[in-house]
Amino acid sequence: MRRCCRLVCAIMLILSGCSSDAREDASQPANAAWKVDPVPPLDIGDTSAAGPAVFEYAAGATRLSNGTIVVADAYASTIRYFDANGRLTKSVGRAGSGPGEFEGIWWLAQCGIDSVFVWERSRGRMSVLDSTGTIARTFPLALNTVNLACSRSGTFVAQAPPAETFIAPEVDRRWEAPVLIVDAAGDTIRTLGD
Repeated sequence: MRRCCRLVCAIMLILSGCSSDAREDASQPANAAWKVDPVPPLDIGDTSAAGPAVFEYAAGATRLSNGTIVVADAYASTIRYFDANGRLTKSVGRAGSGPGEFEGIWWLAQCGIDSVFVWERSRGRMSVLDSTGTIARTFPLALNTVNLACSRSGTFVAQAPPAETFIAPEVDRRWEAPVLIVDAAGDTIRTLGD
C-alpha cells in the first residue's frame, strides 16, 4: 500500500506541473523554521450584509488568470467566485441533483487555463465550469474516485478507495487501489495498476 501511495503522490506531482528548475533559497539555512504571517495577504469576506464569508467545508480553491478566486463549499453545495480583492461576485449551484445543482462536492481544481473542474463523488460526476461560472459540460468518471490530480491539459490521475485483498486467508492480506489516467472527457487513457 505504501508503494502505491508513493506512486500516486509522484504522479500527482508530475501532473500538477512541478518545475524541474526549482531552486532552494540559498539565503535560508537548511534548518530554518517556517513562520506564518499573522496578517493574511487576502481576506475573503463580505458575502452578505451579515458579515464575512463562512464556509461550511472548503473542498478546493483556485485563482484564475484574471485574479478571480474560485472556492467550492462542499456542504453548501456551492461554487463561489470572488474578485481579486476577496469580494463575492457570484455563487453557482445549490444542493440537489438537477441541472446546475451539486451533491457531494469532493474536489475542485483548475485543469486548464480558467477551466474549473468540480468532482461530485456521490454522483460520480465531473462538472467543468468556465471563468464566469457557467457549467460548460459534465461527464462521469469510471472510478469511485477518492484522490484526483490534474494537469493544465485536463488529463487526470484518479485513484479509487483502497480495498483489502486476501491472497491466502489469515496469512497474506494487502490493500489495493486501482489508479487510472483519464482524459478531459472522462475516458480512461491508461490503467496504472493497483
